[in-house]
Amino acid sequence: MGGAHGLKGWYNLRIRVSDRLKAIVSLVRYDLVADIGSDHAYALISGVKAGVIKKGVACDINAFSVERARRNVYNSGLADVIDIRLGDGFSPVVTGEADCAILSGMGGSLICGILENGKEKVSRLKQLALSPQSDVPAVRRKAHDMGFKIDYEDIAICGGEFYNLISCLYGEDQPYNELDYVIGKKLMENPSPRFVSFAAKEADRLEVIKKRVDALGESDAANARKLDIAEKLDAYKRVANGDDWRRANCQNY
Repeated sequence: MGGAHGLKGWYNLRIRVSDRLKAIVSLVRYDLVADIGSDHAYALISGVKAGVIKKGVACDINAFSVERARRNVYNSGLADVIDIRLGDGFSPVVTGEADCAILSGMGGSLICGILENGKEKVSRLKQLALSPQSDVPAVRRKAHDMGFKIDYEDIAICGGEFYNLISCLYGEDQPYNELDYVIGKKLMENPSPRFVSFAAKEADRLEVIKKRVDALGESDAANARKLDIAEKLDAYKRVANGDDWRRANCQNY
C-alpha cells in the first residue's frame, strides 16, 4: 500500500511540485497506479520519488503530452518503473495492472465519461483518486454508480484557487442525500481548514445569487430555486461558522 493520505520525501524531487499535485498524489493508497490524462506525468514521477508509488502507467490522448511525459520520465531516471502510453481514457491500460487510477486536471463530465467508457477495467480497480475541476456532484454520483464508496475528501488550495480531492475505494457506501452529493458528505463530516475557507467563499457567492433570485418575485421556478440556494447557503454557513454539522443534521447521518 502507498500513501494513505500522507507524503514523504518531497524534498528529494527535482521537478516543481505544486501543492495541488502533492495533494492529489497523497490520496494514493496503492503501489500500482495508472494516471489517466497524465499530461506531463508529474503525478507519477513525484509519487514514485516520494515513495508512494512503486510502478505507474501514464496515459494521455495527446501525442505531444505523451512525448513530453516520456522525456520527463527519462530525465527523472524512472523509465524502468513508469510506462508512457498514447490512448483515450483507460484504453491503453491492461486490465489488472493497476490498483489505483488518478484522474485529475479535467472537468467532471469528462471524468464521468472516461469512467463509463472504461467501466470493465475500472471495476477491477481498488481505488480512484479524483480531482475534478467542475461538475463535482456528478463525479460523486458516478463513483457510487461504478460501485465505489467515497472514503475521503478534502480541498486543495493552489494559487488562490480551490480544488476538490476525492478518494474512492471499491465497495458499498452509506446512503447519500442530495446535499451530500452537492457539497460532499465527507467534507461536511470532517471539515478541514481548507474546506472551511472554501465554504466561506461559497457562502459569499451564494449570498449574491440569493439577492438576484429574490428579486425575481414569486413563481414555482423561482421558489424552487430559492429553496435550493437557501439549503446550500445554510450548509456552507454552518461550516464556515464552525457549527457542528452532524449534530445539527443528525437525521441525515
